[in-house]
This record gives sequence, C-alpha cells and structure tokens, in this order.
Amino acid sequence: MLTMQFFTDEMFEAGTAHESYLRYWIANRKRLPNCILRINRGMLPDHFFTTLTDAIDLHDARLQTVNADLPNVALHFQGDNHGALRDIMLHYTGVTACTPIPHRLLADEPQSDLMCHETTIVEVNKFNHRMLFASSDIMSIDFTALGIESVDHPQPA
Repeated sequence: MLTMQFFTDEMFEAGTAHESYLRYWIANRKRLPNCILRINRGMLPDHFFTTLTDAIDLHDARLQTVNADLPNVALHFQGDNHGALRDIMLHYTGVTACTPIPHRLLADEPQSDLMCHETTIVEVNKFNHRMLFASSDIMSIDFTALGIESVDHPQPA
C-alpha cells in the first residue's frame, strides 16, 4: 500500500508533519529545483519562498484532467488564488512510474480535493511527487523535470 512519507496520520496527530517536511526541504534545498518549490505553498511556510506571487498552493485543488502518455504526464487542477479561480497545469517529464489514477479523483466533488502533497528526491535528478486526496487516494509520480503553467481568472463580481 502506498503511503505518504511526511504527511501520515501519525505525524499529523503528533503535530510534526509540516515541521518534518520543512526540515527535509532545508536539508535538501540545493538538490530540489525551484519549480518543485513553487508548487509547495501551503506545505512549507510562506517565509520559505522569496516571492509568493509565483508560488502555487495545491491544497483543495481539484483534478480536472489527466494525460498520462509515458514518459510524460500532464495534470490539470483547478484551485484557489485568494478567492479567484486558478487553473494549474503540471507537466511531468521523464516519468518512470505513475500510479493508476482512479476515476473518482476526476469527479467534481469534495472527496476529490487534494489535501496535501510532498515532493522528495528519489535519486540524483529524479523526484517523486505524492498527492493525498480527501478520498484517501494517493497519487505518486516519479519524474525528472516539472513544468508549470497557471492561469488566474478574475474574481467574480
């Protein structure tokens, strides 16, 4: 069974999940590309980012589409940007492993919201992104590079 490394029930109950993840990032910062840092807003404290303008918070984002054509995987999420809608497209390249994506994660309902996620180093220049959804499903992608696009939509009047 696939599990999270930092955001486990035990670490949440002990109140150590975010701090443990932050310590991991501090220890490995030079080995983790800026694009990966960029998607970790909400998982790491705001002071960890040089600018919040470009940082992306995936908490409560909903998966809209998946295009898995190995060695590439593209995920389209819709998330929140201070009350306005933000489309977030994550383009993973050099993908060597990707868990099957249950269809329920593409449902437009609260159980398909992304709750937390973590990015770790697998080996030199190879990374893993694990995402825990409200349904308790965990998606895992091993990759070598990440491209990010985001489109902010105006707040409704």
